Amino acid sequence: MNTISLTLILSCIGLLVLFLFAIVVLPRIQRRENREYDMERTVEEGYAAQGYILDVTPTGNYHSGQPELQLRLRIESRTRLPVETTATVIVYSIHRSRFQEGMRVPVRVLETRKGLRVAVKGSIHYP
Repeated sequence: MNTISLTLILSCIGLLVLFLFAIVVLPRIQRRENREYDMERTVEEGYAAQGYILDVTPTGNYHSGQPELQLRLRIESRTRLPVETTATVIVYSIHRSRFQEGMRVPVRVLETRKGLRVAVKGSIHYP
């Protein structure tokens, strides 16, 4: 009876671990892959514009040792009215000085049903 109880307990623990993996880990991996796909699509299909950096806020997150920044941008294009938006980008530490308030950066902008997607030139996803 003890071996049956132990087997049952271990089976329940195994199922619980598998369930937690499916509920917690897999959706995070999927979101990361979707975000990378969205950036690739923005770079390929978006229109070129200039972004004027209004504000830079470090998020405190790092990806592969590189800092993540939240940029408040004014997007200016010859064919569209200026628009303000925010973009979260991962930058190489050695290029951090390119992302300061008042600087202009080339961007690619893709308009979707969910709003604007912005890829900032010089970030990891748009080198």
